[in-house]
Order: sequence, then structure tokens, then C-alpha cells
Amino acid sequence: MTELSTTIGLANLGNTCFLNVVLQALRFSPPLGEICLIDNTIEKRKESNKKLLLDEFQILMRDFWKAHIAEGAKPTMMPRRFHGAFLRTIQEAGDDWHHFGQQSDAAETIQYILNGIHDAIYKNVVMRINGKARNQEEQGYIKAIDSWNSFFGKEYSPIVENYNGQTQTDVICESCNAVSTRYEPWLMLKVPLPGGPTPYNTTPDATLTDCFNLGFANDSLDDYQCDACKVKGKATIRNRISNFPPVIILTLKRFTNNMQKVSGKVAWDMNRLDLRSWAAFSAGDPFNKMYTPPIYETTAVIEQQGSFRGGHYRMYAKQNGIWNEYDDNDVRQVPGESVANCDAYVVFLTRTNMIDSMNTQFIKHIRSIRSKHEAAKEA
Repeated sequence: MTELSTTIGLANLGNTCFLNVVLQALRFSPPLGEICLIDNTIEKRKESNKKLLLDEFQILMRDFWKAHIAEGAKPTMMPRRFHGAFLRTIQEAGDDWHHFGQQSDAAETIQYILNGIHDAIYKNVVMRINGKARNQEEQGYIKAIDSWNSFFGKEYSPIVENYNGQTQTDVICESCNAVSTRYEPWLMLKVPLPGGPTPYNTTPDATLTDCFNLGFANDSLDDYQCDACKVKGKATIRNRISNFPPVIILTLKRFTNNMQKVSGKVAWDMNRLDLRSWAAFSAGDPFNKMYTPPIYETTAVIEQQGSFRGGHYRMYAKQNGIWNEYDDNDVRQVPGESVANCDAYVVFLTRTNMIDSMNTQFIKHIRSIRSKHEAAKEA
């Protein structure tokens, strides 16, 4: 048993299972431990209207980790303070998407909380590119970094550093083969589900590879106006990932435009998900000095059961190689097959080459806060 084995449930405060699974998944994500468990107080922007959200999130994260809990014990916390801050922030910021007692979407809640933390702490940074491009691929590196700088140079934070990725979109003229490229950042990566033989079900043997292939399939334009050859004609649209963050929060599109649920399991290797097939660059990584393949391990899964507004959420966390199911205040150990067979909705993926160092640093912060908590009790 290590510090990361801690199992704590969260009380349901009235249709708050969507929020409980989000808080559980986020508490196991090491970059947020770096933000919330550090010794010094987080420096917040005075202009931000998300400071209260961050303050209460940090308190909750510290409450999760500060106490030594006996092996096998499964206490329950009441997240009333954070829930109140969550509702108040939404109301005061005019973000009218959730109301008290309403069942809401877990993916939207993750986006809101992480964007809120980012808004409270972002800073202006200077990004410089050293050296010159030696080939066409390295010219692409520079374009990708320039775009990243234009999006985040004035609003950079640990959320951007650890969770934001970037997609490269090429539009290729079929008349002259000229390529027009643009870049788009994302906090959560969304991929569609392969439709099955019956409405609102996946194919019986659907895999996550199928989802990525659908999400990054080439598209076409019939009336593309090419700036290079000035001809209006056909073009191919190609999407690839140009920045793979340390943690990818992947959303499977389980809801149609008319909010119908698409049910069915999606299979993948939860220990090793290789994303090289959808990489924009084949020989390097413009955002890291050393190239390592974008291979990820699954560390948490949020399951959505039922319909869009009337469903229920559960979260599965991989703790020291063991999967635990978090269902509000109920926590129990489950086999990996239970996770593999669930209606996965949101998946937390961590780069395999970084996960050990992340967890080591995370444990260091947990030990520090526990030591201070014990000292305060004895004082």
C-alpha cells in the first residue's frame, strides 16, 4: 500500500454523482496535485472571477490527501463547501449551464473546473524558438509553436502545460497540391463512436482505434478556393495531433445532436495506447527536447449509465495497478474486466514515459501535507 492507494467516497448531495466522479478523477491526476498540494499559497489573478472555485478546490484536494487512512478503510467525505463554491461561481460568473439539484454532464464539468483553475492562475510568459528549421517537418514545428504562442503566450498556466493539446489541420488542394495549415488547441480531445447495426449502439466489436480513425479520417471540400493556384475546386482535409500533452482527457461522443445516448463498450489496451498513427510529425516533437513516442496508460475512466439527463455516473481509478470503482460514497475493488466492459465516457490517459516521475512527485507532496497535518494535530 502507498499514499496513492487511499480510497475515500463522496456523499451525493442531490444529483451530484456527475460532480463526484469528476472530483475523484481529478484528485488522482498528478499535475493537479502539483498545483493544490504545494506548500506555498497559489498566486491568483485579482481580475479572475474563479478564485473562489480554485480556493475551495484546493481545500478539497488537501482534505482528500492530508490524513493517513488505514488500509481497507473507506471513509466518506461531504463536499458541501466545494459544491457551494461551484454553484456560486457559476451564478456570479453568469455561466448559466447548471443549477442546484440538476444532473449535469461530467465532461462539461471537467472542462469548466479546469478552465476555471486556469483562469485564476494564468500568467503572461515569453516563448522563444531557438535554431532554424532544417527541413519541411521542422518548419511545421515552428508553425505549431508559433500558433501555441499566439493562443497561450499571454495566458499560460500549469493546466495548459499538462492538459492542453493541439491539432494540426491541413487543407490540400487537389489541383496544385498546395497545403494550407492551421492549428487548434484543445483541453479535452473528443472522438466519435462507430455506429452499430441498431440505432444508438456501437458496433459489437468497437475499439478505441476505430474511434480515433473516425475522428481523424480525411474529409473533402468541393468548392475550395486555393490561394496558391487561384483555382476553385476539390481539396482534402487532413487532421493530426501536433502536441501530445502529458495527460489527455479523452471524451467518447456518447450523445447525438438530439441528446440520444449511444451505448456499447469500446475496447482498448488500458496499459498501452499508442497514438503514433495520428501524429502530425513522424520524427520529432516540437514541444519537447527529447522525442518519445506518444504512448499512454489509462489511469481513470468515467462511466455514464442511462440517458443524458436521467443517468448515473461511476468512476474507475487505477491505484497501484489495482482498479477501484467510485460510486458516490460506495468504493470497492473491481477487476479490470469491469472497467473494460463499462460504457466509458471520459478517459484519463497519462504518457507512459512520464507517469512514474509524476507519481513520485505526487507522493512527495502527499507526504509533506500529511506530515504538516500530523504536526498540527499534536501542537
